[in-house]
Amino acid sequence: MSSHASDRRGVSINLSDLHMTFERKGSRVEALSGISLDIDAGRFCSVLGPSGCGKSTLLMLVAGLYRPTAGTVLVDGAPLTDCYHDCGIVFQIDVLLPWLSVLDNVLLPAQVKRLPMPQATARARELIDQVGLTGFETHFPDELSGGMRQRAALCRALLHEPSVLLMDEPFGALDALTRERMQLDLTQLGSTDQRTVLFITHDIEEAVFLADEVVVMSQRPAKILQRFTIDFPQPRAPEIRREPDFHRIVDDIRALFRESGIL
Repeated sequence: MSSHASDRRGVSINLSDLHMTFERKGSRVEALSGISLDIDAGRFCSVLGPSGCGKSTLLMLVAGLYRPTAGTVLVDGAPLTDCYHDCGIVFQIDVLLPWLSVLDNVLLPAQVKRLPMPQATARARELIDQVGLTGFETHFPDELSGGMRQRAALCRALLHEPSVLLMDEPFGALDALTRERMQLDLTQLGSTDQRTVLFITHDIEEAVFLADEVVVMSQRPAKILQRFTIDFPQPRAPEIRREPDFHRIVDDIRALFRESGIL
């Protein structure tokens, strides 16, 4: 992706018969029921489903922030027994620190991981330039639009060149035009690296536009209804949305939601 990028590749993610149950106010809430999913190294996988179906729970399990009630999570072939540190995470809310500038927010992973600061700063400035934030390095989050804040959050997640990028509805709070710009930023940023991406969304067109594979989940307790392979070459151009095959996949997913009672 850049002169500062490493030769590391993404890693595989293997989920086997995952179950997740939460205890809430004296009752049990079953979020996931028997989820099995293999994501090959370097693939972009979108997980699509209705709100509250357990998509975010799935992401938290892959991050190692939750422990499954049953089943196993393998990352790069090894059981995940703790937080997975070689990942970047982008949430719907950018969670930038308000007292830090854009550049210092992007550099946070370097401070936490004690990476060499000259190289990290060069990497941060390169990412900032790639997402169109050059000139805003010294601005603070409250001086930025929502889309600019989320671009800074994406740069922060990518700073340490993680093998896995986890994204939990990262563009859901943005207006339509900003959302489309962020989608293009993401597909361009990932066009030459081999990072594995797990992208959570409830937007059908967004899932199809970004991903190599779309996984459709049912209502809670979530099961996998179907997987769709998306063969359009990466990086994606906006014109893809006009292709008949693009609309066919979107229509097939929408029909699946209707058959399942989700729509």
